[in-house]
Amino acid sequence: MDNDYKNILTKAGILYGDGLDERAIGAIEAAFRVRLPVELRIFLTECTPIGPGFPDWTAPSEMARGTLEYICEAFEFDIEHNGYWHPLLGERPSSTLRAIVQARSVVNSHPLPVPIYGHRFVMTNEVSGAAPVISIVQPGDTVVYSENIKDYLKQEFLNKLPDRSPITTNAPFWYEVLGITM
Repeated sequence: MDNDYKNILTKAGILYGDGLDERAIGAIEAAFRVRLPVELRIFLTECTPIGPGFPDWTAPSEMARGTLEYICEAFEFDIEHNGYWHPLLGERPSSTLRAIVQARSVVNSHPLPVPIYGHRFVMTNEVSGAAPVISIVQPGDTVVYSENIKDYLKQEFLNKLPDRSPITTNAPFWYEVLGITM
């Protein structure tokens, strides 16, 4: 099992750097206001993928700000152009601008998913076991991409479908507000 992530990245031709130490993991957890799932911690202590589309794991505050902005802009677009609203966002204000401000406030009050590549994110509600990967384009265009990071990497970069059936996860706010069903 040692070097599983490195082997996948090597087969996919993806460069990677050294793994992170506990201090760096702690900085990510502080920036995202979460405890990283065990699988993500193992992945990041083994190696950190480098290149276009991958987050800069050495700049967690900037990564968290960028993630929050990306997700808020996705909500903003769907609210403004598609009339999106979810009851978890509260009662919808009559003004689109106020609705956007309210949605941003609600999104900001919840721990963020952690980016892994492009618009793929690791859900942080599951701290033990597998770390589900979701794809967020907009709230109305969000899917569970993979049940764990290893299968995600194989799917995304080696075009291999997962061997297992999906798992059930516990991420009440994000799964519900983004309309994800497992």
